[in-house]
Amino acid sequence: MLYRVVYLSFIAPEAEKSVAEIVGHARLNNERLAVTGILVFDGLRLCQHLEGPTEVVLLLMERIRVDPRHIQPEVKEHGPVRFARRFGDWPMAYARCRGTDDLNELQHCDPTQSAFGLLELLLPRLDLYPTTFPD
Repeated sequence: MLYRVVYLSFIAPEAEKSVAEIVGHARLNNERLAVTGILVFDGLRLCQHLEGPTEVVLLLMERIRVDPRHIQPEVKEHGPVRFARRFGDWPMAYARCRGTDDLNELQHCDPTQSAFGLLELLLPRLDLYPTTFPD
């Protein structure tokens, strides 16, 4: 069974320059673990959508929860993958927001809103790097 999760966290100030390292490590690790997804960064916050085998995704979320680079990680939505992977071709795509307002809706969404849906609406407004990291 495949599982997916969307979480949001603030990045520790000293870790801001390590986003490229996070993405690079995730791409290698996720490919090995059959996990796909996207990491979105707005300069202050990280939003990540992970999808893969249930036990692997839950283990990754536990590692993120205790990672000192992530401040106040908060799962916004999680559950089984209903049809197909959304990011099936990308072990870890990276997207950079053009401003710090882009993730506000996701940060403040309530349980009646779909974080998966809000992220889908945000994607066309982002600078997307599926396989590379911008210089």
